[in-house]
Amino acid sequence: MFSVHHGARWAFCAALTVIAIILSACGQDPAFTESEMTASSADGSIADSGDPDQGGESVTTAQKGQGSTGSSGSTGGSTTGGGSTTGGGTTTEGGTTTGGGTTTGGGTTNPPTPPYTPPPGYAANTPKTDVLVEDGGSLVLPGVKAIKVGVNFEDLSDFDLNDSVLCFTGGFKIEGRRVISYKKQSVAAQVWNNSDCGHFITVQIRDRSGKMTQTFRYNDRVTTSATMNFDVGSSMHVIMENFANSGCIGPIGMDHPQRAEVAPNLCRR
Repeated sequence: MFSVHHGARWAFCAALTVIAIILSACGQDPAFTESEMTASSADGSIADSGDPDQGGESVTTAQKGQGSTGSSGSTGGSTTGGGSTTGGGTTTEGGTTTGGGTTTGGGTTNPPTPPYTPPPGYAANTPKTDVLVEDGGSLVLPGVKAIKVGVNFEDLSDFDLNDSVLCFTGGFKIEGRRVISYKKQSVAAQVWNNSDCGHFITVQIRDRSGKMTQTFRYNDRVTTSATMNFDVGSSMHVIMENFANSGCIGPIGMDHPQRAEVAPNLCRR
């Protein structure tokens, strides 16, 4: 028997069914599952991965790992100002390369080192190594500079030290009784005799290694000038010998402590 109570219950269930049908037609599909959207890049160049509804270009997982490639750059390097490449060397503004050498502004050429100019008193082509340290070069020689040099001998007893004299000018240094040339030069020396005795004078010139480069012997009663040739660092030695049976004392070398005088800027006569 169909009761009123049962009929009311059926009517209520029918109403619920109608409402469900209406909601299904207008609302969200119960089977829809929401998923998280992939974040876009900072400049918006990468949209949701592969979703055409987002208006973006599909990007693969491998491409996401590499990152974005700029419009004028390349992987492993970048382009700056239309001319910079990094990774094997950087070129900036079309002119600077780093990582393999540097050229700035299309190429910089260092000016050539100017030739050495020797100071006054030296020949124009004298290298710095042949210019004395005190004159701004690197040549080290002992002694005191002298333009004029006198080698003065005493042959007997008055000790005026002018009995035989060899006098010359040039670029020399005096160290004790040593005469050292600091230039390559040819010098014409004056010869004087102020004694009753005549002498033979022997001149020896040696280079800085000690090798004899010149030697000659003259009679100071006859000879008035003698030419001597020096290299840089050359030294000289002079010996006075009396004529035979003259009664004067000799032979005497220029290194004799009492009978010879080697003086800067002093020629006795």
